[in-house]
Amino acid sequence: MDGIDACFSPGVDDVATFETQLARDYHIPCFLADASVDRSPSEHPLITFEKKFIGSDPSENFIGLEDWVAQRQAGTGDLVLQIDVEGAEFDIFAHLSDATLMRFRTIVIELHHLHNLFSRGALPLIASFFRKLTKFHHVVHLHPNNCAPAVTRNGISVPPLLEVTLHRKDRCILTHRQLSFPHSLDRPNVNEMLDIELPSCWR
Repeated sequence: MDGIDACFSPGVDDVATFETQLARDYHIPCFLADASVDRSPSEHPLITFEKKFIGSDPSENFIGLEDWVAQRQAGTGDLVLQIDVEGAEFDIFAHLSDATLMRFRTIVIELHHLHNLFSRGALPLIASFFRKLTKFHHVVHLHPNNCAPAVTRNGISVPPLLEVTLHRKDRCILTHRQLSFPHSLDRPNVNEMLDIELPSCWR
C-alpha cells in the first residue's frame, strides 16, 4: 500500500469493510459513490461518500469515473479501484482513458452477466473490455460469486458473476500460475451455499 494516494470505490451498498481497513490501517483516503444508498456504511474522517452513480453520461445522478478522479484531486501517484456496479463496468471502462487506467495500481472488480458471452453479438464487446482491462494490468486472482451457478455451453463454463483482482504490470512479475481454486483466502459470497470451483477454462 506504500505510495497509494487514494482508493476509489463505486458501488457501495451496505458494506465498506475494505475501504474502512484502508482508511484505518493504511491512512488512505477513500472515495465512495452510490446513488442507491443514502450514506456511507462506514464513518471515518478519510472516507468521503457521494450519492451518485458512476457512468459514462454525466447527469444529476451520474458522474464519469474519469471526471470523479479528476474532481477529487487525489494526488498524482497510484490509486486503488474497487468497483462493483452491477454490470455498468463495461460502459465505464469503454470511456476510461489510458492515463487514468494506468493510475490504478490495483483493481478489484466484480464482473456481471458474463454468461452473455453465449449470446449472439456479445462476444466482441466483452472481448474488447477484457483487452482494455488487461492492457496495463495482470490478472492475479479470480473468484466466482457463488450466488449464481456457472452456465455451461459446449463444454465451456462461465460464472455469471466473477470477482477479478488485477495488479499493474510494472509492479509485478508473474512467476507461476495458481491452478487450485478456490484459494485458501477465498470466502463464499453466500455463506449458506458451497463456493464455486473456478472452471478450468478460466485458468
